[in-house]
Amino acid sequence: MKVQVEQRFSQPIDKVFAAFGDRARLEEKLRFLGSRNVQIKSFESSPSHIVAHIVREVPAEAPAMLKKFIAEWNTTEQKEEWKGSPEAGYSGTFSVNLVGIPVTISGRFSLKAAGNETLQLVELEADSRVPLVGKKLAEFTAGKSKEALLAEMAFWADNLKK
Repeated sequence: MKVQVEQRFSQPIDKVFAAFGDRARLEEKLRFLGSRNVQIKSFESSPSHIVAHIVREVPAEAPAMLKKFIAEWNTTEQKEEWKGSPEAGYSGTFSVNLVGIPVTISGRFSLKAAGNETLQLVELEADSRVPLVGKKLAEFTAGKSKEALLAEMAFWADNLKK
Protein backbone atom coordinates (compact mmCIF):
# COMPACT_ATOMS: atom_id res chain seq x y z
CA MET A 1 0.00 0.00 0.00
CA LYS A 2 1.40 3.38 -1.02
CA VAL A 3 0.98 6.68 0.84
CA GLN A 4 1.96 10.17 -0.28
CA VAL A 5 1.83 13.29 1.88
CA GLU A 6 3.01 16.82 1.19
CA GLN A 7 3.36 19.95 3.26
CA ARG A 8 4.21 23.54 2.42
CA PHE A 9 6.23 25.41 5.05
CA SER A 10 6.32 29.21 5.11
CA GLN A 11 10.07 29.15 5.92
CA PRO A 12 12.96 28.95 3.45
CA ILE A 13 14.51 25.57 2.71
CA ASP A 14 17.76 26.18 4.60
CA LYS A 15 15.83 26.95 7.81
CA VAL A 16 13.62 23.86 7.40
CA PHE A 17 16.58 21.55 6.76
CA ALA A 18 18.50 23.02 9.71
CA ALA A 19 15.50 22.31 11.96
CA PHE A 20 15.30 18.71 10.70
CA GLY A 21 19.00 18.39 11.57
CA ASP A 22 18.61 19.67 15.14
CA ARG A 23 18.78 16.74 17.60
CA ALA A 24 16.84 18.59 20.33
CA ARG A 25 14.01 19.31 17.89
CA LEU A 26 14.05 15.68 16.76
CA GLU A 27 13.62 14.54 20.36
CA GLU A 28 10.80 17.07 20.83
CA LYS A 29 9.08 15.77 17.67
CA LEU A 30 9.26 12.17 18.86
CA ARG A 31 7.68 13.11 22.21
CA PHE A 32 4.98 15.08 20.35
CA LEU A 33 4.18 11.97 18.30
CA GLY A 34 3.57 9.96 21.49
CA SER A 35 6.69 7.81 21.30
CA ARG A 36 8.16 6.24 24.43
CA ASN A 37 11.46 4.55 25.26
CA VAL A 38 13.16 6.62 22.55
CA GLN A 39 16.75 5.71 21.73
CA ILE A 40 18.62 7.80 19.20
CA LYS A 41 21.22 5.20 18.25
CA SER A 42 23.05 7.59 15.93
CA PHE A 43 22.50 11.07 14.59
CA GLU A 44 24.76 13.05 12.27
CA SER A 45 23.90 16.42 10.81
CA SER A 46 25.56 18.97 8.56
CA PRO A 47 24.21 21.67 6.21
CA SER A 48 24.11 19.07 3.41
CA HIS A 49 23.48 15.74 5.10
CA ILE A 50 21.44 14.11 7.89
CA VAL A 51 21.70 10.48 8.98
CA ALA A 52 19.54 9.13 11.81
CA HIS A 53 18.94 5.75 13.42
CA ILE A 54 16.10 5.77 15.95
CA VAL A 55 14.51 3.00 18.00
CA ARG A 56 11.29 3.79 19.85
CA GLU A 57 7.96 2.40 20.94
CA VAL A 58 4.82 3.69 19.24
CA PRO A 59 1.17 3.13 20.17
CA ALA A 60 -1.24 1.31 17.87
CA GLU A 61 -4.91 0.50 18.33
CA ALA A 62 -5.25 -2.43 15.97
CA PRO A 63 -8.57 -3.94 14.92
CA ALA A 64 -9.38 -7.32 16.48
CA MET A 65 -8.33 -9.35 13.43
CA LEU A 66 -4.79 -7.85 13.54
CA LYS A 67 -4.17 -7.98 17.32
CA LYS A 68 -2.34 -11.29 16.84
CA PHE A 69 0.33 -9.31 14.97
CA ILE A 70 0.13 -5.80 16.44
CA ALA A 71 0.42 -5.01 20.15
CA GLU A 72 -0.80 -1.92 21.97
CA TRP A 73 2.82 -0.63 21.91
CA ASN A 74 5.27 -1.66 19.17
CA THR A 75 9.00 -1.19 18.81
CA THR A 76 10.11 0.48 15.60
CA GLU A 77 13.58 0.88 14.22
CA GLN A 78 13.86 3.73 11.73
CA LYS A 79 16.83 4.65 9.57
CA GLU A 80 16.86 7.71 7.35
CA GLU A 81 19.33 9.68 5.31
CA TRP A 82 19.01 13.11 3.68
CA LYS A 83 21.42 14.73 1.18
CA GLY A 84 21.38 17.92 -0.82
CA SER A 85 21.71 21.67 -0.78
CA PRO A 86 19.40 24.69 -0.57
CA GLU A 87 19.96 25.35 -4.28
CA ALA A 88 19.27 21.80 -5.53
CA GLY A 89 16.89 20.73 -2.76
CA TYR A 90 17.23 17.80 -0.40
CA SER A 91 16.14 14.22 -0.84
CA GLY A 92 16.55 10.96 0.94
CA THR A 93 15.31 7.54 1.85
CA PHE A 94 14.04 5.84 4.96
CA SER A 95 13.14 2.39 6.20
CA VAL A 96 11.13 1.34 9.22
CA ASN A 97 11.38 -2.09 10.80
CA LEU A 98 8.35 -2.90 12.94
CA VAL A 99 9.87 -5.40 15.36
CA GLY A 100 7.80 -8.59 15.41
CA ILE A 101 5.28 -7.34 12.82
CA PRO A 102 5.51 -8.90 9.34
CA VAL A 103 5.33 -5.60 7.46
CA THR A 104 8.08 -3.68 5.70
CA ILE A 105 7.97 0.09 5.31
CA SER A 106 10.27 2.05 3.06
CA GLY A 107 10.09 5.34 1.31
CA ARG A 108 11.63 8.55 0.16
CA PHE A 109 11.26 12.21 0.94
CA SER A 110 12.27 15.54 -0.48
CA LEU A 111 12.44 19.23 0.30
CA LYS A 112 12.20 21.71 -2.57
CA ALA A 113 12.46 25.48 -2.45
CA ALA A 114 9.31 27.27 -3.58
CA GLY A 115 10.31 30.91 -3.48
CA ASN A 116 10.70 31.80 0.19
CA GLU A 117 8.73 28.70 1.16
CA THR A 118 9.58 25.00 1.24
CA LEU A 119 7.62 22.03 -0.09
CA GLN A 120 8.09 18.66 1.60
CA LEU A 121 6.97 15.46 -0.10
CA VAL A 122 6.99 12.05 1.59
CA GLU A 123 6.15 8.80 -0.18
CA LEU A 124 6.10 5.45 1.56
CA GLU A 125 5.12 1.91 0.83
CA ALA A 126 3.98 -0.68 3.37
CA ASP A 127 4.06 -4.31 2.32
CA SER A 128 3.37 -7.67 3.96
CA ARG A 129 3.82 -11.14 2.57
CA VAL A 130 1.64 -12.87 5.18
CA PRO A 131 -1.05 -15.02 3.53
CA LEU A 132 -4.67 -13.93 3.99
CA VAL A 133 -4.21 -11.00 6.39
CA GLY A 134 -1.06 -9.50 4.84
CA LYS A 135 -3.00 -6.97 2.78
CA LYS A 136 -4.94 -5.85 5.88
CA LEU A 137 -1.69 -5.55 7.86
CA ALA A 138 -0.13 -3.40 5.13
CA GLU A 139 -3.26 -1.23 4.85
CA PHE A 140 -3.45 -0.72 8.62
CA THR A 141 0.27 0.07 8.87
CA ALA A 142 0.12 2.46 5.92
CA GLY A 143 -2.89 4.22 7.45
CA LYS A 144 -1.12 4.62 10.81
CA SER A 145 2.01 5.80 8.99
CA LYS A 146 0.00 8.44 7.15
CA GLU A 147 -1.52 9.66 10.44
CA ALA A 148 1.99 9.89 11.92
CA LEU A 149 3.31 11.77 8.87
CA LEU A 150 0.49 14.30 9.05
CA ALA A 151 1.11 14.79 12.78
CA GLU A 152 4.84 15.16 12.13
CA MET A 153 4.22 17.79 9.46
CA ALA A 154 1.87 19.67 11.80
CA PHE A 155 4.60 19.57 14.45
CA TRP A 156 7.16 21.04 12.03
CA ALA A 157 4.76 23.70 10.74
CA ASP A 158 4.29 24.91 14.32
CA ASN A 159 7.86 24.36 15.51
CA LEU A 160 9.39 26.27 12.59
CA LYS A 161 7.53 29.40 13.68
CA LYS A 162 9.68 29.55 16.84
